[in-house]
Amino acid sequence: MCYVDNTNIMSTNSPFTYKIGSNLSSPFPGAYIFTGTMTTASSGMVPVCSSMPRFDVAGLSELLNDKDAQVLVLPGYSLELYTDVSYVTLNTTVNNTEGTDLLFRNASLTASSCKLFFKFIKGYAEITYKP
Repeated sequence: MCYVDNTNIMSTNSPFTYKIGSNLSSPFPGAYIFTGTMTTASSGMVPVCSSMPRFDVAGLSELLNDKDAQVLVLPGYSLELYTDVSYVTLNTTVNNTEGTDLLFRNASLTASSCKLFFKFIKGYAEITYKP
C-alpha cells in the first residue's frame, strides 16, 4: 500500500486517492518505471505511487537504481527523474497532467530518485511518501 503526505494536497476530491486514518493513500500507481538496459529488453516494471528519494535503499538498488529504460505515466500525473539521490539533479520530466491517455517515454538509465505529482482540482501537488 502506498501512503502519501496530505499536508501539501490542495484538494482531497481526487478519484485517485482516499484516506486511511489521517493518511491519504493511492489505490494504484501514478506511473511505472520499466527497467532494463539499452542492450537488453526491459526486464521488469516498478510501480510508482509516491515520490522516492533514494532508489539505492529498501531493496531497490538491484532492481531500479540507474536502470530506468522507459516510463509510463497515467493521466493527471507528472513524473520527474533525478540522476542523484534526494532529488539533486533533474534529468527528465514526463508530464501527463493534461493528458487523457497513458504516456510512454524512453528514459536515460541514470535515475536514482523520482518525484511524482498529481494535478488536483485546485492545483498540483507532490505525492510524497509517508511511512
